[in-house]
Amino acid sequence: MLSWVTALAAGLLSVWVSRGMVSSLLSAADFLRKISQGDTDCAADSQLVNRRDEIGDMGRSAVKLQQALKNLISNDPLTGLYNRRACGIKMNDMRIKAETESAPFVAVIGDIDFFKRFNDNYGHACGDEVLKDIADILRNGVKDIGFVARWGGEEFLLIFGVPYKETAAAISRIMDNIHDYRCQYNGMELSVTMTFGIADYCGGTVDALVKEADDKLYYGKNHGRDCIVEHIPESVEKQGMEQAQ
Repeated sequence: MLSWVTALAAGLLSVWVSRGMVSSLLSAADFLRKISQGDTDCAADSQLVNRRDEIGDMGRSAVKLQQALKNLISNDPLTGLYNRRACGIKMNDMRIKAETESAPFVAVIGDIDFFKRFNDNYGHACGDEVLKDIADILRNGVKDIGFVARWGGEEFLLIFGVPYKETAAAISRIMDNIHDYRCQYNGMELSVTMTFGIADYCGGTVDALVKEADDKLYYGKNHGRDCIVEHIPESVEKQGMEQAQ
């Protein structure tokens, strides 16, 4: 009788373990399928990644693969910031939230002044160091109130989910930090300045918002650099519209 009960218990345990293994394998397969379809934000089953066996190892490896693919698709390889593609997706989400919930949405474009001089005078390795250091300053400057993307070359796009006044204050602090920064390269200390253009979302498209910020940046570049441009003089705007016509 005891041997029969033992055999039954062993059989039930075997079935239970087998079902758990099959469930975890199916979960892993589903997770990998979602990743293969481009869903880099899906979450793995906690029971899968917490297993202490080969199946758990497979699940944890799949999570590492997911993160690597996400970084490859979404991040600039030099600075680690969001790339233009990922930034566009996140901005569109913020636009929807701004329209449906009246959430604040402010765009700021910043460009390193005379960046070409770093590459021409000290080499591209120096230019890369400047880009990485500036990226860190910008990342720390937005913290939990927005995000930063490398928009192209030496140009960065900062997106804020806080009101315009708070955004302007944050950019002012970032500007101060940039003024204090010195790039340490081959025994030299190189100073850096940036120009910024700020645009507040008041409806319309994401492209129009970015263009407004870019127009202000362009104005700053042509009027002394090393500045934050919140408004373009009406006379300049009117002249630009007339030229466009």
